[in-house]
Amino acid sequence: MVMATYLDCVNGVLLRMRESTVSTVIQSDYSYLIGAMVNETKREIEDAWNWSILRTTKTINTVNGTQNYAITGTSSRTRLLKVYIPTLKRDLEQASQDQMHAWVNMQGTVTGGPQYFSIGNSNTSDEITLDLWPIPDQAYAVKVDCVVPQANLVNDLDVIYVPSELVIQGAYLRAINERGEDQGRLSDQQNDLYRKAVATYIAIESARYEDEITWNWV
Repeated sequence: MVMATYLDCVNGVLLRMRESTVSTVIQSDYSYLIGAMVNETKREIEDAWNWSILRTTKTINTVNGTQNYAITGTSSRTRLLKVYIPTLKRDLEQASQDQMHAWVNMQGTVTGGPQYFSIGNSNTSDEITLDLWPIPDQAYAVKVDCVVPQANLVNDLDVIYVPSELVIQGAYLRAINERGEDQGRLSDQQNDLYRKAVATYIAIESARYEDEITWNWV
């Protein structure tokens, strides 16, 4: 399957709005506005489901005596699915930051093979950080299965990862609402089409992950 580009999506919306297509997203003020709507819709769709194409596994290499680690390549929008240490054949349980602080404050420095993790504050690079407990006593390769949403589309040829049909449908809905020319009739119809299309795609994806059957618009 050929994946659509940022420019493809913008032109897909422009055609539906009966506007001329463009050779670059920044060709006109209106095409630039549609580009912003494409990115808004992309983020909305990414946040609606743990899409398979956005799933990845990150590795944290621990150091003796260090508790906090950044997960390189993540962002504040990243969702964690599973944290585990293959060499220990262990899935780590998630604990709250309050619980993590209580362990540190009440038990002091306890080292060993980590059994728990908590999500810390994002660092200055907007990456998610993890605290591990017990504090690692040696080098472990901690694996983190996660969903990492794509950064905003910027260049014309940036390829969009989530289904482009959904992005075009959602951006078209936003464009209709921005014009507001039909007292909401077309908007209502397009809203229904868009949400049904998203639900259909998620139903297809959810068959691959039978233990992940709940999704919500955010």
